[in-house]
Amino acid sequence: MSASSRSSRTALAGLLLAAGITGRHAVGLLELRRSRRALIRPACPDPIDVPAPTVHLVVPVLREQQAVASLLDWCATLLEALPSLTLTVVTTAREDAERQLLAEQIAAAGPGALRAGRFPLTADECQALAAVRPTTTGEVAAVLDGFLSTRDVVVGLLAEPALAKLPIGHLHHPGVEGRKAAQVNHAAEQIPAGDETESYLAVFDVDSRPTVEQMTLILRELASHRQRAGSWPEIMQQSALFTAPAGSGALAHGAARMQSLWTLRRELASFRRYRAGLDRYPAGFRRTVVRGLAQTVGHGLLVRRDVFAQVGGLPTSTTLDDFPFGFQVTMAGVPVRSAPMLGRAPMPDTLTELVRQGRRWFNNYLDYPRCARDATAAGRGRPVERAVALAVGGYRGTGWLLRGPAALTLLGLAVSRTGWPTRLTAAAGLVVGFVEPARQLARLEDRPADPLSVAHDSVDLFCATVLNSVGPAWAVAARLAGARTALSPKAHRITGEAS
Repeated sequence: MSASSRSSRTALAGLLLAAGITGRHAVGLLELRRSRRALIRPACPDPIDVPAPTVHLVVPVLREQQAVASLLDWCATLLEALPSLTLTVVTTAREDAERQLLAEQIAAAGPGALRAGRFPLTADECQALAAVRPTTTGEVAAVLDGFLSTRDVVVGLLAEPALAKLPIGHLHHPGVEGRKAAQVNHAAEQIPAGDETESYLAVFDVDSRPTVEQMTLILRELASHRQRAGSWPEIMQQSALFTAPAGSGALAHGAARMQSLWTLRRELASFRRYRAGLDRYPAGFRRTVVRGLAQTVGHGLLVRRDVFAQVGGLPTSTTLDDFPFGFQVTMAGVPVRSAPMLGRAPMPDTLTELVRQGRRWFNNYLDYPRCARDATAAGRGRPVERAVALAVGGYRGTGWLLRGPAALTLLGLAVSRTGWPTRLTAAAGLVVGFVEPARQLARLEDRPADPLSVAHDSVDLFCATVLNSVGPAWAVAARLAGARTALSPKAHRITGEAS
């Protein structure tokens, strides 16, 4: 093969690669615009004659002593304004059981390794351990036992008169191995049932902050559907925009904007496709392909109680529960509606915590084969439905794993010495993948969208995207090595307000 022939083939390969990545970004930009239009459109404009349904807010907590007071104060405002809401905080015996394991790990690491980023410790616990500098497991355990557990903190707070009069309950899950899903399922079993077709479980995290306006709009959307269709919606998902803690650096803000854009470009788009597949096509292969895979997330998830029981609750056999729950929902053919208003969720503020979060979240994709086995065992879905769902999940996971390399590829092709069609296509990919999304997100969030601000946001977004594949790669390597973590998978602890 001549040198000119090899050069032509290399140029063609570069052009096709740039075109493929740019095309994916272009589709994402179109979905971003559709999401913005859907959010801007007024929801429930007509008067609603149907009373609001009962919604049980369920918040599972594990080693959240410093966060529950803020949660209860926030939710007290919700409960006072919206009488159809209740709140249940679910603590777990796992917290006490893991103190011994945590003490063993800290003692093995030595006093010099004490820092909140390495172990799931509060700042007060770190300071107390640093002051004593324990060297044995017993000494570490003695220091940790001097601090109240989350259960103790919740019990004390709920005894206060201002909270005691509100519909706030506390449940303690006796299991020592289950994670968030087991706590939520425990709440579903213990909360008085009533009419399960007219009440909801709403799963939120301890750092979730749904506003009165948001919950009012969600309740109106539920009631509007009830008025039109004669039944309450099965599932409603409130997606979220992400924020970095105040005072964070450019990387944290870039990561938050990248995750917000994922919500707008991918998550909301997946719900639109899923709903379109169920609404437009009868049961069969075409519906299976069009609907794809519902990708629910574990905060802002409202599930009608009879549907929650129908799909077996939140999955407990997987690392996390949010995407696996969406898999079971898809196999059961249950519709999912998007809430008309986005919530807010915090992002970590350090590189280490961002990578750990990416590793933890990517386990959702690695657990899809287990989800398929669970669905088969439960008799949910046909083989072709499970195969299509696995293919969709695999495509999405691959897209995340290659997100960073794809961004670097575009940049490299844009500044390379290849032909102008390749450079132009790659440059267009950078614009539609980073510059224009940064501008549209700034407008949606009411931030400055002038050229200088957009350029700054675009660079932050690009850098965060490049680093975003590190966590998934770590997750794949750990899974291949058979690594597991016995401690809570939560990687970061939010101690400040989001900016």
